Amino acid sequence: MLLLLLIVPCLGLAEPEMVCDQTVCATGGVVDLHISGADNATCTYSVYADGELIFTGEPDTHLSASYRPRKPGAYTIQAALQFPDGTEKKLFVSFTVTGEETDSASVIYSQRDGWWKDKSYRDSDLDKSGCAIFTLSHALYRMGLMDESTFPAQLGKTYASCLITGGTSVVRLINQAAEDFGFQTRSDLIESKNEIKRQFQDGAMFSFAIVFGHIALATDLTSDGKKVEVVDSAPGVTFERIKGSMYIRDGSGKYEKITDPGQIPGIRYYFETAQFGGASYFLDFSYVAGRGVRLIKPYQVIWHEDGTDVPVELLKFGTMFCEVTKTGKKTHVVPTADIQWRARTQEKTAALITGTKAVPLKDAGGNKLKTVPGRTVLPVLEIGEKQLKVRYDTVTGYIDSKGTELIPLSFLQVKTGFLSLNGSVSGRAKIKVRQTPGGKLLDEYPTGTEIAIFGEKDDAYEIEAEGRRGFVQKDYVTFEEQEEQMD
Repeated sequence: MLLLLLIVPCLGLAEPEMVCDQTVCATGGVVDLHISGADNATCTYSVYADGELIFTGEPDTHLSASYRPRKPGAYTIQAALQFPDGTEKKLFVSFTVTGEETDSASVIYSQRDGWWKDKSYRDSDLDKSGCAIFTLSHALYRMGLMDESTFPAQLGKTYASCLITGGTSVVRLINQAAEDFGFQTRSDLIESKNEIKRQFQDGAMFSFAIVFGHIALATDLTSDGKKVEVVDSAPGVTFERIKGSMYIRDGSGKYEKITDPGQIPGIRYYFETAQFGGASYFLDFSYVAGRGVRLIKPYQVIWHEDGTDVPVELLKFGTMFCEVTKTGKKTHVVPTADIQWRARTQEKTAALITGTKAVPLKDAGGNKLKTVPGRTVLPVLEIGEKQLKVRYDTVTGYIDSKGTELIPLSFLQVKTGFLSLNGSVSGRAKIKVRQTPGGKLLDEYPTGTEIAIFGEKDDAYEIEAEGRRGFVQKDYVTFEEQEEQMD
């Protein structure tokens, strides 16, 4: 038995090993390293490029780390381990870095990964002074704007004049970018909690001073209205100043305070700078609102009008036709296929309220905003476990997903027509649309109203008119072109 006890611990011993996630990396890419079998050791990283030592760091406790090479060549990374008992061991990995790569359109940029030290921002560089530039780039990415003009390096050149003594003039930066890229903003900080919540629900994001001297992006408000999702290019800077205030969300949806930035899912630690990379996490809404926020609000709906993208307000939504306005007065009925709305769904999706009773449209805190009639079709902005984020009557809010039917629109093809009386679409007659064939009245629409036909039952068609579904007698539908009937 004694012999067995002596042998078992030996079986658990393992030689330290360092592995690299790739053998070929493009310039500007990221190499991830992991050292196993070296618990409690400290590590000094060194980098050799084409046989020449180009970097040696200080002793480090991070045994999972990353490196972002800035030039092509043959690279070797050495990890010199020192154990508590005084023993030492050196580990090596090698990889090849290929030619220059255009700055990648990363979802979250890392300000302190080493790459930005030679990327100029007026008389400074993006590594030291670029947090507002990274915040703008993060916002533009989330608006779907993703080309070289929106990458941090180019933004630093375009808006170099915004770097002033003491830091970036964020109001100047955001105002100029709003004109250049076509989003809404305002010159004053928003400090009202109710206004911030309302703007969040309407699709806004916010640039804000997360801590003194550092800017980050507030991207979204949680459905309970208590937490804000934040995208931060240098979370290590934030953590050092507001320890105990940053949260991550676990698989069950619960929020947990972090005690180290390394707990944030997907975060990288860069040994060259001894800094954590960019990450997304959560802060209390009260903290964010208390800092004051600067509006970055993409237009919610874009109308592809004759090859031109025109921001519009959505008045009425339907799976085939929508009513929009681009002036606030004149309205246009346009095919739904010609509009695009900002959403976190993989494809354009609508939600049909299947019942005939009205349902409440609520804000993130559960307060009622509007009442949505039954059998209404709504554009879906986000699909949650129990709620759908939708837009109705120029207001964004949440409805209970129970009692709704999701309708993907990508390949939806149905027959269309017009409501008519005796075959004519002109005149002022109102056509009754019912909840069921011959059933209770749902609504009335004038002759000439464009409709989509989704089926038929008995002597009635199931139709959609001005964003609601119901039934109309077949005699009141014509499939001829409206223009011919109006002659």
